[in-house]
Amino acid sequence: MSTLEKLGQLGSFVSGLVAVLALVAAVIGFTYAEGQIAVARQADLNGAFRELRRIELEHPELVEPDLEKLQADRKYRHQFEAYLSVVLSSDEEALAQAPGDKGWEKTVDDALDAYKAYLTPDYISLCQFSDELRKRIVKVAPNSKVIC
Repeated sequence: MSTLEKLGQLGSFVSGLVAVLALVAAVIGFTYAEGQIAVARQADLNGAFRELRRIELEHPELVEPDLEKLQADRKYRHQFEAYLSVVLSSDEEALAQAPGDKGWEKTVDDALDAYKAYLTPDYISLCQFSDELRKRIVKVAPNSKVIC
């Protein structure tokens, strides 16, 4: 075998090795990126729930609404409806960003349970939310009458 043939074989081997290393680097890069996306999603969810907690601290009257005041005070009712919409939007975001995460599912179910008396067309239109959230609402609050 001539030197030229040996160099050709060596070149083929090196090319194959470079291809394998590139594949390994791509897999590592993808795995790293996937992990970073998960971290960013978790940070987004934590931020959304921190914002919800801030609203609750600034407006504790919305956390446990006064039913009589809801019926008598239009401004208070609108504030509560907006707050409830934020709660449900945060819940929906948690379900979408962390599918199958038992911790976030429990957080969502607890929030729905806390406001089940208000998950009716009298207070909020539930049609704007995902099927998954509406199914959870019906499970927690069977009288919610989700009509879309």
